[in-house]
Amino acid sequence: MTQANNKDPGLLFVAALGQVLTRTGAWEETGRKFLATDHVNVPYIAMMLYARLAEGPQRDEARGVLEALWNRIDPGNWSKRLRAGHESAWREMLVGYYLNKVKRGDIFGPLEDDAKWANSDLHNVPLPRNALLCEAYFYEALIAEAEHNLARRNDRLQHVRSTKVRGYFEYRMAQFLLAQPPS
Repeated sequence: MTQANNKDPGLLFVAALGQVLTRTGAWEETGRKFLATDHVNVPYIAMMLYARLAEGPQRDEARGVLEALWNRIDPGNWSKRLRAGHESAWREMLVGYYLNKVKRGDIFGPLEDDAKWANSDLHNVPLPRNALLCEAYFYEALIAEAEHNLARRNDRLQHVRSTKVRGYFEYRMAQFLLAQPPS
């Protein structure tokens, strides 16, 4: 990783995304460097890093990042922020779900069908319902991976695939993970 890349959070995000997903190169170091940035996608990489790390101090560190993010979050303002179209509230909800502080129904309930979607605050986020489902299923798969439940992880990755949101990193990452031999 060059010094210039360390100063560009966008490039560091792409590097962390690829390396953490594939566990190649200095993936843990790259992931941790990215977590130290203020990039909007820090929650996503923190969830991925936590799921991909083995038990031990590094995994505790990744969970600590998620807990620190959660401690700065005010769930009481989500509805207002979602109605105003703030995607960051959605990312915060996923972090809460990942930490078992947000119920599954609060994430997936509004996404179940078009009618529930249309009547939910999530409808105002400038992302299509299937895109939110793609993300939600992917990070739910990572929860299963962190719990060492490969069957559930793969089931959720199949759900990601069924969204057909091919332009999303989560879709492509699900495709990659499903193509890998069981570990």
